[in-house]
Amino acid sequence: MKANFTINATPQFRVLSDDQIEEVFLAALDVLERVGTRIHGEEGLALLHNAGCLVNDGDLVRIPTWLVRDALSTTPNRIVVAGRDRSKRIRLEKNQFHFGTGSDCPSMVDPQTDEVRKWTFEDVRNAARISDALPNIDFHMSLGLTSGVLPKTYDRPQFLAMLKGTSKPLVITAVDKEGLVDQYHMACEVLGGPEEFAKTPLFVVYIEPSSPLTSSVEAVEKLLYAAETGIPAIYTPCIMAGGTGPVTLAGTMVQALAEYLTGVVMAQLKLSLIHI
Repeated sequence: MKANFTINATPQFRVLSDDQIEEVFLAALDVLERVGTRIHGEEGLALLHNAGCLVNDGDLVRIPTWLVRDALSTTPNRIVVAGRDRSKRIRLEKNQFHFGTGSDCPSMVDPQTDEVRKWTFEDVRNAARISDALPNIDFHMSLGLTSGVLPKTYDRPQFLAMLKGTSKPLVITAVDKEGLVDQYHMACEVLGGPEEFAKTPLFVVYIEPSSPLTSSVEAVEKLLYAAETGIPAIYTPCIMAGGTGPVTLAGTMVQALAEYLTGVVMAQLKLSLIHI
């Protein structure tokens, strides 16, 4: 009997009420305005200072509430990302959820020998091929780190392996700005130019701030390059509750939102300069 595969249905699951969500949001605004966040990187610091933020101690930035709200008012409500096969699309918008793989494991268990070993280029490609064949996987993010290359350049062959393995939309990582630049140029070659990428991006770049309340030089540079070139970016914290953030769930959510909103503000400020 033929299996009856269905397209992913968007689940609806809520833990917090609207009032609780608002409370977390207001607390995050308070953290940014009163406690501040450390920004490493001259361009990011200059953007925030020129926009009206208070900068102390070299890199401690206090972001006023009005600036956060202004940045949020200019963010797009919808982004469409498409793979090499331009018909394979995901729509990033409110209350829409998509399922995919990820991310960047250094080692794997060999399916033939049960040996624990490093990921190879072919392993990364084969993982992407599996994602490509699974109807309920909407996007692919590399399951493993490509070995056998210089550590600072693993992201380029990893991206190439994913491109070879799947025609679905991608989520990528980049070691630094230079790695993101190279992957963007590779994507433009595949699609036929920057105009096609700008119209419907091939990938989303995953970027992490450094908890607590810090954005590294690499994170800031990648974020601003993404804003400049129209690359959708995930600027997501990975907080260890009780280690790099508060032990409570509420405190962790407040800190995470503050770190995320820092990225939104910087990205939108960069865009505003481009469109002047």
